[in-house]
Amino acid sequence: MQRIVCPERDDWRATAESAGFDFHTIDGERYWDERAYYAFTLDEIERRIEQPTSEIDAMCLELVGHAVDDDKYLRRLKIPEAFWPLISESWHRDDGSLYGRLDLSFDGRSPAKLLEYNADTPTSIFEAAVFQWTWLEQAIERHIIPKRADQFNSIHERLIDAWKKLGGAHHLHLAGRLLDSPFELLQREGVIGPFVPIAFAVDGVEIEPGALGGGAPVVAFGADYALH
Repeated sequence: MQRIVCPERDDWRATAESAGFDFHTIDGERYWDERAYYAFTLDEIERRIEQPTSEIDAMCLELVGHAVDDDKYLRRLKIPEAFWPLISESWHRDDGSLYGRLDLSFDGRSPAKLLEYNADTPTSIFEAAVFQWTWLEQAIERHIIPKRADQFNSIHERLIDAWKKLGGAHHLHLAGRLLDSPFELLQREGVIGPFVPIAFAVDGVEIEPGALGGGAPVVAFGADYALH
């Protein structure tokens, strides 16, 4: 693994804004910084990152299998008791899973280690699945990085595959609260965007904050949406 300093694109800010990436700079500090990139060997990707990732995911699911019907685990995880039956029923039905993000620590020598598994929010999905690919293509065209360079993640393609499996009758209902944060809106679009190549009919229902009151709970889709 190498961190390689490189020139940034002269027009990266305009390119970001044309893609809806308006939060590339936050409070005067760069959120997106392309003045360096990390280069990995194929062995590092396959054996030290992707393989441990699959093993960690399997271990997390094994833990869920133990915890889902164990009151002690559920209380320790601070999951409200009202949700316990819903979680158990969903697990035992083997309901589909769309997206999760593993935050890993990798030193370039040992297998990647887990810091956090976040399957609630799609943070960083737009940057990694969409805008990073734009940077790759333009950086190759402008001779910033080698022509043989590639992006090792396939988030966008895998989301398309996941939506195809979850699509069923190809009609999707989305319900979510109204948002005014461009960051959250763009991350949401990073997850929903792969609908475009698929023949889905999508109905959206926006919910005012607090509109649900004390009614039935909503299962969160990302930070913002519910999948029914």
